[in-house]
Amino acid sequence: MLAAEEEYMLAKNWKTTGNIKAAEKLVTSHLRLVAKIAMGYVSIQYLTRPVEVLQSVLDALQPGGAIAIAMSHRLFPTKAIAAFQGMERDDKMKLVGYCLQQAGFGDIAFHDRSPLGADPLWIMTASKL
Repeated sequence: MLAAEEEYMLAKNWKTTGNIKAAEKLVTSHLRLVAKIAMGYVSIQYLTRPVEVLQSVLDALQPGGAIAIAMSHRLFPTKAIAAFQGMERDDKMKLVGYCLQQAGFGDIAFHDRSPLGADPLWIMTASKL
């Protein structure tokens, strides 16, 4: 794990200059923590208390730390919360963005990284300010 000051400087460097090396160091220094958190949750559309879960992730991050939530149009109807089942993409992203905002995250952004001819890949990112 990085010291708080080093993590802050790397995050600032990455955000202001796009320095990939800074981003790599941030990610690799926290892979064990990220993997442990991620393994506890399958996907946000299955969470019945997403704001509380996101608040616990926020608590684990240092200032400048980031979260990325990847989604697609696929889900298990018997497991996903009802709100996700009837929503179109934009409404799903608004709901996830709202949950991130309510949890205390900032710099919330949507990224469509859908490959041509394949299932969509939608990513919501946010950071701890």
